[in-house]
Amino acid sequence: MGTCARYKSINVWCAAGKGTFGTEELIRRIKTVKLGLIVNHKRVIVPQLGAPGVSSFTVTRQTGFRVVFGPVYSKYIGEFIRGGYKATPEMRIVKFPLHDRLVLTPMEINPAMKKYPLFALIVLLLFGLHPEGIIFADAVKGGLPFIIMGLLSVLSGAFITLSCCPSFPLGHLQLKAGLQG
Repeated sequence: MGTCARYKSINVWCAAGKGTFGTEELIRRIKTVKLGLIVNHKRVIVPQLGAPGVSSFTVTRQTGFRVVFGPVYSKYIGEFIRGGYKATPEMRIVKFPLHDRLVLTPMEINPAMKKYPLFALIVLLLFGLHPEGIIFADAVKGGLPFIIMGLLSVLSGAFITLSCCPSFPLGHLQLKAGLQG
């Protein structure tokens, strides 16, 4: 998986789900590059996981290109074409191994860490607040364990959740989504 800055998503599945990759973008790209003048066929292969955002009927109607939903992974495109634009069951399965899951940890940690300074400030205020004012020594002494535990919670939650994903008792959801760990 590679990061796509233009679509601000980790992959085409996420971009399609967010509405940043879809019918209009595909039509615009086909017309912008004048694809009909470059290739001698009227077929465009779209990643299978981009399907939620693409109306093949609309693309065909506006560009003349027929949309074919290809395999999940680009490494299978050659085999897909040689097989007459037919995908094998292996080509339709999303694999989500540990390495790919761990790559996503920044996407889990970053949103939590944006709120973490506010959490730390509130904790320090709660422990440091006294009738005489804010006592910094008390704030640090009482609040530091909570600040550390909060940080550990964010980090462990991101790593443990993503690394153990296939082990969670959500087998039905994983099967329904076509995911394999």
